[in-house]
Amino acid sequence: MDIGVSGLLETGDGNLSGWGFSIDTFKIEIVQNDFISGGLYGASTYPLPVMETI
Repeated sequence: MDIGVSGLLETGDGNLSGWGFSIDTFKIEIVQNDFISGGLYGASTYPLPVMETI
């Protein structure tokens, strides 16, 4: 059995202490009650420090 979901969390909707992230796809494969494979695909962004010019 293969199960997959796309478009779970868009970039900008997820926030982990200022780090943005998305979850584009989640997949899992089970055969005869055995876990075969799985995957979580997405992206992350991180805040850049603000630099002052002198």
